Amino acid sequence: MKCAIGFLRTGLLLLAALVPAAARADTYDTATLVNVTTAGKEDVQFLYDRHIDIVGVRGDVVKALVTAEQLEVLSESGLKVEILYAEMQEDRQRWTEASASYTSATSYYTPSRFDTVNPPAGSLMEHLLEQHDAHPDITRLHNLGASQDGAYDIIAMEVSKNPDVVEAEPKIRIYANIHGDEKGG
Repeated sequence: MKCAIGFLRTGLLLLAALVPAAARADTYDTATLVNVTTAGKEDVQFLYDRHIDIVGVRGDVVKALVTAEQLEVLSESGLKVEILYAEMQEDRQRWTEASASYTSATSYYTPSRFDTVNPPAGSLMEHLLEQHDAHPDITRLHNLGASQDGAYDIIAMEVSKNPDVVEAEPKIRIYANIHGDEKGG
């Protein structure tokens, strides 16, 4: 099993090397998109207990973003795990095309703790901190508290011409349900 995991990691590194440089700084540098076939609620709870970032559920198949360590745990657990190479490549192609046009490239952002000193690569914290560093006069970062399981922080950015002053101005609320790529969001 460890040999297969080593081969898998080598394959992922090779795949990353083949991707154009503009597309390399994305979610798949720190996480792998997989389908996990579950046999019931216990298997899904197993995923939640290991803080696996579930992207979607369709029947008994759970789509998730996993770290290398989580992938190894899943492989050792006996659950059927399918790495979604084609979907990751399609996402990277779409992100590359989006970054070349007037729109900004999108990706899955991994959850993390509120850390303005050393945010994890590919995290929402890293993305928002980059935006704040580029526009410190109109932005403020806020920690809204911990997720339900306490695994990560809920992070928000305030954007205003006077972010340190409470004043009458239009309010905008962006609500994206659980995952931003779901139609309900």
